[in-house]
Amino acid sequence: MAEEVSRVAQRCEEAKQSLILDLSHCELMSIPEAIFFILKNVELKEVNLSHNSIKKLPNKLSTKFSTITSLDLSHNKLTLLPDSLNQLVNCVSLNLGSNQFTQLPDVLLTMPLMETLDFGHNLVTNLDTSKLSQGPALQTIILTGNPLDDDCKVILESIVRVKIVL
Repeated sequence: MAEEVSRVAQRCEEAKQSLILDLSHCELMSIPEAIFFILKNVELKEVNLSHNSIKKLPNKLSTKFSTITSLDLSHNKLTLLPDSLNQLVNCVSLNLGSNQFTQLPDVLLTMPLMETLDFGHNLVTNLDTSKLSQGPALQTIILTGNPLDDDCKVILESIVRVKIVL
């Protein structure tokens, strides 16, 4: 436990210079409150929280790290996202692959600059395909590895405005 705490503290200090916070593989079950304090005046560009056991995101993530352009939350245990995620107004790339989502959260389609969404290897069987073109800047959605039903796949393959990777 002490080793993980030390690793998180060290990576927060490194982020002050690089503007990239990499807390991947830190055995996190939640996002420590302390990182918001340690990095309160740092305008991060990227945040990597992949390969942890995070089940829930705090609303603070969006408000305190509103400058990020890339967010990697892959390989966690997420099932829901807070509506506040749309406050990540500069985010162009979001990786939510390999979590436990059963549906595509509506908030993802309200993020104004998001171009690429990796939603692969979740538990999605069906999507409201009419909503997929609502993302104002959305160019690519990766859905590889989801157990999508055949009817949904047929509809997804006919979508032209957004590149769908099955």
